[in-house]
Amino acid sequence: MLDLATMSMVFAVLTFTMLVLFFVETYRRTSAPYCAWWCGTVTAFLINAVLQMVGSTGGQEWPRRSVPSIS
Repeated sequence: MLDLATMSMVFAVLTFTMLVLFFVETYRRTSAPYCAWWCGTVTAFLINAVLQMVGSTGGQEWPRRSVPSIS
């Protein structure tokens, strides 16, 4: 089974590949407005993936507090 860091890295790489392919094959040929919006959306996905990878490091976890039990 894959861990979270590996899946985040794969998601970022796939999103980057999709952005490059879509930009090179579709936007540069047609320059249609919907292609620009689609490239912007894929870029947002890529930024999201990178920020999740950076933000999910082990040193940035919230400290765990014990929940008081009600007796």
